[in-house]
Amino acid sequence: MKKRILAVLLCLVLAACLLAGCGGGASSSSAAPTAEPTAEPTAEPTAEPTAEPTAEPVAQPVSGHDALTGVEVNEGPQPRPIAVMLNNRPQAWNHWGVSAAEVLVEALCEGKTTGLMAVYNGYEALPDRVFPVGDGRDTFWQLAMPYNAVPVQLDSNIYASNLLNYYSYQPIEAVSAGKDAFVFADERAALGHEFAWYITQERYENAMNWYGMSRNSAVAVPDLFRFAGSGEALPAPTGESGSADRLKVTFSDQYAIRLPYNAETGLYEKYQANNEPHVDAFSGQVVSFRNVFVLECVSGVKDDGYTREYDLSAGGEGLYLTDGTWQKIRWEKGSPMDPLKLYNAAGEELTVNRGASYIALYGGFTGQQVQVRSGETDLYPFEG
Repeated sequence: MKKRILAVLLCLVLAACLLAGCGGGASSSSAAPTAEPTAEPTAEPTAEPTAEPTAEPVAQPVSGHDALTGVEVNEGPQPRPIAVMLNNRPQAWNHWGVSAAEVLVEALCEGKTTGLMAVYNGYEALPDRVFPVGDGRDTFWQLAMPYNAVPVQLDSNIYASNLLNYYSYQPIEAVSAGKDAFVFADERAALGHEFAWYITQERYENAMNWYGMSRNSAVAVPDLFRFAGSGEALPAPTGESGSADRLKVTFSDQYAIRLPYNAETGLYEKYQANNEPHVDAFSGQVVSFRNVFVLECVSGVKDDGYTREYDLSAGGEGLYLTDGTWQKIRWEKGSPMDPLKLYNAAGEELTVNRGASYIALYGGFTGQQVQVRSGETDLYPFEG
């Protein structure tokens, strides 16, 4: 019995020793106590872009003609086109620099007033002043991005911002670059700050350096259209067509524009909603075009309940006016990075005259209407 008691006591002593050995000490094999988390060193603030010019990327050579107009140009590096959003509310009139645009795109954005996008083929084509710069919208950027154009905007809504972010596409905008890229016209401030910002060649150059961008395009810029060759006559239309001396596009019950044909100049002259010619306040010239397009779109309203939605990937029908004639066409465009394609009624790629172009996006909203007229006769009226 004593031996059993001694054995039990011996076991208890050994167990106690083992427990004491596991309790810690320099030779313990157990994991060290978890350390209190320490604050990670904060990253240095991201440095603002400097004005030092970055190395020029290898530019693509031009193809012998302007990608936006088809007009012959000298050989050299391919410039990046510049797409400037313009505020088009009546307080913004008259615009500066718009008559120099090689392409002008117009569409409803919100409410009943349209937005405008003026596109210039590079720095050398940019007028001394483009005014007033407006907010970016995704519909317009989808038409500019396939041509590697630099988007220029005052600010943007969430839809335009998401589009540019998704494609890692850098705009020039006042909310980040401010007066490094734009000039604020103090004399216009009483109308509202959104009507007072403009860009110049000098400020555009500053902005390119500020963002680390290049004047020249490192990717090939596709032609906007299939342009006719020098001295080449356009093929005869294959579907509905005829002569016409004016076009009227009613974007809303409060905003309509007219484009009468001037047979002396061979150009369509744009009139604003107030029935006055759309005059460039800088050049004094009426905004005019060799080519006019109306593209009927699948349209609606975005999830915010008021921003206009255009499904450009769906394509659709349209009209092409040039040289005092009109014809019905079809158009298509895939993703935001796919270029616009135009086809005649036979399904062949449309051949377009060389020169500046006006593009109206149309359809889907009550009260819209397009009228093609010759004299007092409506040749192609239809309602949205």
